[in-house]
Amino acid sequence: MAELDENSGFGSKNVENCDPERCIQFLGVPKVANYEGIRTRLDTSTTEWMDVFLKKGGLTVLTENLAKFAERKLENQDAHLSLKCVDCIKVVLNKGIGMNYIVKEENGNLTENILLGLQSRDTATKIAVTEVLATITSYSDKLQGYKSVINALDRNENQEHRFSIIIDELKATESLPYKSALLMFVNSLICKIPSTSERRQRKEDFVKLGIPKIIDQLRDEYAALLIQVDVFEEFKVDDDGEGESSDEEDQN
Repeated sequence: MAELDENSGFGSKNVENCDPERCIQFLGVPKVANYEGIRTRLDTSTTEWMDVFLKKGGLTVLTENLAKFAERKLENQDAHLSLKCVDCIKVVLNKGIGMNYIVKEENGNLTENILLGLQSRDTATKIAVTEVLATITSYSDKLQGYKSVINALDRNENQEHRFSIIIDELKATESLPYKSALLMFVNSLICKIPSTSERRQRKEDFVKLGIPKIIDQLRDEYAALLIQVDVFEEFKVDDDGEGESSDEEDQN
């Protein structure tokens, strides 16, 4: 198989019948067009094709690249690459075989790599990564996904508490969509626990980290937002009414 260089592109002729090994090679050439093409190929893949892609390390390469892109100084190209990379990961996990693969205990490093995606300075990437983490957490009645995410959080050595990274992100961001995604992640970490006593303890963990204050601030922010929506609607109704009256006067 011919080696690829940084100028290699994933042309449309290569997509339709590209084999897993070739796709993995293209993952090593960080270009948005390549990742868009790979996403298409992943989306249309058979179970057999995806099985080979996983066994050859395709998902490992994707998650490692996400972590690398997130560490870089943010540029437009890096932001697009990060988001396209998460899109590819989502497609793989949407296939049952992909999700079953990532939650295996021996593949825990893959979830750790996805967690590192929260280091990205691109908000859209952070939202997408958080959605992936919440999806993994909620997967399987046997708590395989939940355990995979908890283990990844536990191995995050830069945090004082396993959930500090979530709270820190909630405090730092001004993006309401990102805050919403983070709270969805928090809820998945709580709701997935079958034991009532353990759920209470999990809630208490977040309470101690200061989540009540964050929730109160969110209520205020959404209240202010809804007030502006109501004002807009009131002006719209009033103006529409005045417009109809004006039209009737002009006709008379």
